[in-house]
Amino acid sequence: MAECGFFGGLTKRSMGNLKDLQVRKRVFSEIPGLSGKIPRVLSQVHGTKIFEAEKGGEKILEGDGWVCRQEGIIPIVLVADCVPLFIWSRKNPVFGVFHAGWRGMAKSFAYIAATEIQRVFNVKAGELLASAGPHIGSCCCEVGPEIKEFFPSEDFIEDKKGLRLDLNLEAKNQLLRAGLSENSIYLSSECTVCSPGYFSNRQGDSERMAAFITLKEGPLCPK
Repeated sequence: MAECGFFGGLTKRSMGNLKDLQVRKRVFSEIPGLSGKIPRVLSQVHGTKIFEAEKGGEKILEGDGWVCRQEGIIPIVLVADCVPLFIWSRKNPVFGVFHAGWRGMAKSFAYIAATEIQRVFNVKAGELLASAGPHIGSCCCEVGPEIKEFFPSEDFIEDKKGLRLDLNLEAKNQLLRAGLSENSIYLSSECTVCSPGYFSNRQGDSERMAAFITLKEGPLCPK
């Protein structure tokens, strides 16, 4: 991401609860290269609504994703087990960040996110890169049988431990359906439930981490 002219990532537990406005201000003022940029957050509802992040918009909007092309803005989604999904272009200064748990994935949110960034900015799927940051893994994503109706059977692992959902696999398949190539998709294997250092809703944490992406100085990816 950094070599393509973008800077982004996921905060960790040690950085504090990013739901808190004062914590957000402190964290983003302390990260080199982000001081002075405007963090934008959403009132998240596990849906598929996406907004374009622009300067001058301070109202808290209800949705689960951002697309952006402006410097000086840090689009943010808050997560603690849900998938933080990042999409950016290797050729154009356009990017997005999205919050997708199982409810969002059941509504094809990864597919919607990838097609929306193409539509809004008139870019081609072949120039897009995508990454799913740390989230609840198939090792810990236990679900009930009622969830089976929302996903293909290949997304599930069923053994003596019970029924578990693989959000990485579902995200990958949705992104492929949106036209991205397999070698342009990067999926984190870190599980926020069983890996140290992350807030986890499944573990009872009410705090949230921030997934963010923004433009940085420098060229885009080499063509």
